[in-house]
Amino acid sequence: MQRRRPNPGRPLVAAVILALLLSGAAYAVVRYVIIGSPAPPQIKVSEQALDRAEASLDVFGPDTVGQVEVARTRAEGILTTGSGPVYLWVAPTRQGSECAFLEITGLDVTMTNGSPFLMRVGRGPIGCISPGGKEPLLDVVNVGIDGRTLSVVTGYVPPPAKSVTLRFANGPTSRAYPVIDGYVLALGSPADPRPEAIIRSADGHEIGSLQRPFPLRLRMNPTGPAEFTITLRLRHTPGTLTLRVGPAADGGTCTQLQSSNGTFFSICGHHVSADAIHVHLGSIGSPRQPRSQVLYLEGPVGTNIAKLELLYPNGSHAGIPIEHGWVLYELNPAEQPTPSKLIARDTSGAVVATQAVGR
Repeated sequence: MQRRRPNPGRPLVAAVILALLLSGAAYAVVRYVIIGSPAPPQIKVSEQALDRAEASLDVFGPDTVGQVEVARTRAEGILTTGSGPVYLWVAPTRQGSECAFLEITGLDVTMTNGSPFLMRVGRGPIGCISPGGKEPLLDVVNVGIDGRTLSVVTGYVPPPAKSVTLRFANGPTSRAYPVIDGYVLALGSPADPRPEAIIRSADGHEIGSLQRPFPLRLRMNPTGPAEFTITLRLRHTPGTLTLRVGPAADGGTCTQLQSSNGTFFSICGHHVSADAIHVHLGSIGSPRQPRSQVLYLEGPVGTNIAKLELLYPNGSHAGIPIEHGWVLYELNPAEQPTPSKLIARDTSGAVVATQAVGR
């Protein structure tokens, strides 16, 4: 199958087909990090993986979209782990720098369009790296997947570096991970979340070190798969809404909300206080077409809240179910009068919080 994007790489030196890939699939040329190899060859990776990464870059954010030349995305590293492959994707910018993004395929969290979740590697105005930089920029990512911690060290290492070895606090060191085109992707240790990176030249001599790689523990970074899922069968329009809730790196939560028609939302935030209501009003579709519009309430409530009610202007009430401390509730877009307030009660029936319902 002919690759439709411009070829970003150098002439192909050796082609090694990954055993895990299905025969007959389409491929794109990338470089593969072969652990311990002094001179990693080029091999092929599935074009589907590259397509998914490029789809993620297309929606990454206003500070990146329009800057990155998405069609020139390439892979500079791949790790095989028990939680699935980990990719280091690199794309040039129109300003001459390069942006690096980490994809951990085992995470049950995606971008807003359903494509793989990418973590931006490096720092700067748009989180990108100057290929001519003289200082190493290494990040460490520690994420929880299926009850286990996966630790990865990745980033930019300037010439003449040819390999990076990780030295852990409890004594042992990792094998040497090759530096390819100035980038490295290494497997860390859950026992030491911020190991020392030893940088070596082609002859094996130590030419530098980085004591504590920068931790990518941003609020918007998820740390594992969804803890629970709530599926709501819609009553006023055909289809369903599905809410997935999982942990965020700072101890908060990351959520994904997806409708059966393909609409997708994803956001992360902090835990709510015990008496708080953080339920928002959401809408899918146009108010001009109420028969196809989905109007819903979604969000967390505090641990002291045992019951949640909708209050209407005429004084009537409607109960709202709470599951795992979260609300996912459909409203009728054509309903009049519209509900005006949420009322939260504790186990004794006392009102502990109220919140307006806004259109």
